[in-house]
Amino acid sequence: MSLRPSLYVLGILLILLSGSMGIVLLWNLYEVLVYGGLVHYQSFQATFCALVVGLVISMNLIFLGDKNLEALGLRESFFIVTFAWFLGGAVGALPFFFWAHFSGNIEHEFSNYVNCYFEIMSGLTTSGVSVLSAPASLPQSILFWRALVQWLGGLGIVVLFVAVIPMIAAASKKILSAETSGIGGHQDTPSLQETAQILWIIYAVLTILQILVMKVSDFNLPWFTCLTFALSTTPTSGLSILNDSAGSLTVLTQWVVIFFMFISGINYALFYHLVRGKWRIFWTNSEFRVYLGTVFLASLVVGLNLKGTPYLSMAGEPIADQSFSQIALDSFFQVVSAQTTTGFSNVDSNSWPDMSRYIILALMFVGGCAGSTAGGVKIVRIIAFFKMLFVELERSFRPNIVRPCSIDGVTLSPAQKHSILLHIIVCFFLVGFGSLLLFFLESGRLDFATAISSLITCFSNVGFGFSKVGATSNFGFYSDGSKLFLLFIMVVGRLEIFTVLALFSKRFWKF
Repeated sequence: MSLRPSLYVLGILLILLSGSMGIVLLWNLYEVLVYGGLVHYQSFQATFCALVVGLVISMNLIFLGDKNLEALGLRESFFIVTFAWFLGGAVGALPFFFWAHFSGNIEHEFSNYVNCYFEIMSGLTTSGVSVLSAPASLPQSILFWRALVQWLGGLGIVVLFVAVIPMIAAASKKILSAETSGIGGHQDTPSLQETAQILWIIYAVLTILQILVMKVSDFNLPWFTCLTFALSTTPTSGLSILNDSAGSLTVLTQWVVIFFMFISGINYALFYHLVRGKWRIFWTNSEFRVYLGTVFLASLVVGLNLKGTPYLSMAGEPIADQSFSQIALDSFFQVVSAQTTTGFSNVDSNSWPDMSRYIILALMFVGGCAGSTAGGVKIVRIIAFFKMLFVELERSFRPNIVRPCSIDGVTLSPAQKHSILLHIIVCFFLVGFGSLLLFFLESGRLDFATAISSLITCFSNVGFGFSKVGATSNFGFYSDGSKLFLLFIMVVGRLEIFTVLALFSKRFWKF
């Protein structure tokens, strides 16, 4: 384990994150110069102090580190990636914490640093869970930082290993392969660096496109709302600047959000091939077909289940409109939000019938496509699991048949099969064990639905759960210990489990 070169890379990464505060600082400066007022000046102070602290920590890491990166390998990659998220979250939380104290809001949720750390890590990992009861009351610049962090985190999960880890040689390819399960990835791409640049462009174009389309769908919608929603939708995060998530958006704008949530849950490799003119790849890709079919089938079942059943809006009022269009909107919105692990809500799904809630919970666990910004187990693993199951079933009554298990023409190796099965098993174990640990940490104050949906929403990086963590609730009631544990679960889920858990092995740290 080469620690000093790892510290050097961590320092570089932290400079990039701290430097992004400079964008918010310019926003702060504009507000101070144009509008004046103590509120804008306090936000400027908070961001400036956080930026300075971040740069000081970065410089110290670089000073303690070593520029010789030739010794870096797979273990160092795991160390760098994992600690980049935790350290980045620790520094990224400072604008929230400093703002609460500079403004004298000692009763605000952000006066507690653990709350700030939880909120920023929720954004970085694109989990979308929050401790805030009224985010709309925050200054605009603080909300902008909260949205920008989501965008940076969502992009990171797609291109972090291909844009940053090429600094440390072949390890990047191994980590990227682990993230995408190594199945049907269409590996005929150019260099990792060129691929990363294309993904940056696609990501930015989708974000800009959503801003413009949202504004066209509702000209009364402020540009800032369009901006922050796009910065939250493209990374499938779901932290909204509105107190009612997406409940107050117009019907047309909600359909726009549904479309972009769905787009963001697609494997970015397909967009890459689309840019190269390979349009048919969408229809030949089995993961995309299953993804599309799951969304429509789940929406249909949920819609039928909702018909004739009263449920509540985000404001807690009964939905009087039981028309086909209203139910279609609500079912599609919540299904796509859960499937893509975005986490926006347009109605209170906590008031839905049990069957609809179970479907939503299952979709949260499954997640979107591999290689997207969506979380969860990923659809490609579910496809692989059932293919392996059917092969083994046939082998039970036709033992002499040798039938390969393949996806889109790619035959799964024994190592890939083992990895997929182990990943799914560990996912179930973490959710089950984590739920029990939450019961212990909260001294029995939780019900089963709250505990298990809290674990699933944090592990799959979704944004809402059920019972006490439903669409109209937040995570502010949890103790600091529980928040730190759930924060850890967010990172484990976002980095595909083994990248983080490997650090708990004694052998990992042998120098």
